[in-house]
Amino acid sequence: EIEERKYQTNEGERMPRFPGCEEIEGDAKEKKRCSDRKMLEYIYSELTYPKKAIKKKVAGIVIVGFTVERDGSLSNIKLLKDIGAGCGEEALRVMKKMRNSNLKWIPAIQNGKYVKVAYNLPINFVKPQKVKTRKKRN
Repeated sequence: EIEERKYQTNEGERMPRFPGCEEIEGDAKEKKRCSDRKMLEYIYSELTYPKKAIKKKVAGIVIVGFTVERDGSLSNIKLLKDIGAGCGEEALRVMKKMRNSNLKWIPAIQNGKYVKVAYNLPINFVKPQKVKTRKKRN
């Protein structure tokens, strides 16, 4: 028998969040959802599927680990899981670009104090699909 537990953070606690959702109305869950969406939009707008991976038909999930520091900056960016063909390198490039752009995350809070938190982020490399286009008829 599995006991289901719901973990809630106390008033003085918060996990780190990608910026851009601080002003939205709603509770912490809604802000987290918004933050996750903004983070994925950023990553996938910057990510380029490596030509080598396309050629070799490599797809899957790369995991990048990093630390969100007390000031919201990123450090210790490293590759935790790679699928090869340049995908891991590309995921690292995007995360380092995020760090180097001085994009500050909303830092974590524990017991009312800012704390640094290790974060593992899966990045999905999906095989690009060829898009069929129809010729216009006059």
